[in-house]
Amino acid sequence: MSRFPQPPQPPTPTPTSTANHLITTFYGTRLNFQHSHGLTMTPSDLEEGNLILAAIQEELRSQSLDAQRREEQERQRRLMAAHRRAMAEKAAREDGYESADSLKEECIRRMLHTRDWREREDQRQEEMRRRFEEEERGRKVEEMRRGVEEMRRQISQMKLVERAGLGKGRTVFDEVIEEEEEEGSS
Repeated sequence: MSRFPQPPQPPTPTPTSTANHLITTFYGTRLNFQHSHGLTMTPSDLEEGNLILAAIQEELRSQSLDAQRREEQERQRRLMAAHRRAMAEKAAREDGYESADSLKEECIRRMLHTRDWREREDQRQEEMRRRFEEEERGRKVEEMRRGVEEMRRQISQMKLVERAGLGKGRTVFDEVIEEEEEEGSS
């Protein structure tokens, strides 16, 4: 609350307010109304003032209709909510529940159970995916290990061939070709 007194508020105009009522309530006199809109008391300015008053009255009627529509929509919403609640209560009693609230609690409990189950299922799926990836890495490592062993075996064979006296830079194929040439010339 303010320490300073508030000036009294003018009354709220109603949609059925007459032009004279609007003038006296908000402007005091017709002269004040005319001057507040930059008009004088000449017949043409009075006619323009009348048009302004008519527009104000029309706006008040429009606002009143909007307010009535909003009130009616709110009333309809409340009626629908009450109807839905009554139908939920009836359905809950038919299904053996004490009230719609107990049915709602059961639905929430089931939903939470389902959510927990989904979380557990997601964790299980993630664990399976992780295991598969580990197994896949293991298979790749095993393939690489086999490839390395095969290369070592081939290197060992090449060293044996060199020790067998085939000579540097020569291969088993060179020896076979020389033997075939010797047999062909004899």
